[in-house]
Amino acid sequence: MDKINAKDKPEYFADIVKEQLEMKMEQYDHTLQHVKSSLEETRTKTLEVRDKEHRMKNIIIYRATEPMAERFDDRQRADKTFCIRHLKEALDTECTEAEIIKKVRLG
Repeated sequence: MDKINAKDKPEYFADIVKEQLEMKMEQYDHTLQHVKSSLEETRTKTLEVRDKEHRMKNIIIYRATEPMAERFDDRQRADKTFCIRHLKEALDTECTEAEIIKKVRLG
């Protein structure tokens, strides 16, 4: 039989409780870290999916003619009309002004 050393065995009830609490706190800490990492991973995946969904709707029209209007609003309207006309003609799709959420002119 193995003899238990007196110094290995807690003497007081408070020491026993303290040991048990420390073990439980370590377990809770590990669980909390696991939950935090899972939450962060889920957040990252959600942002990636959302970004993909936004990019999925992008269309790039190369060498679009520059509108000659002087006012910014008129140029924006001309760009939107240009996009709608070309989407209908080239892709044979029905497109309305409301479906065009944002336009960006590069250069």
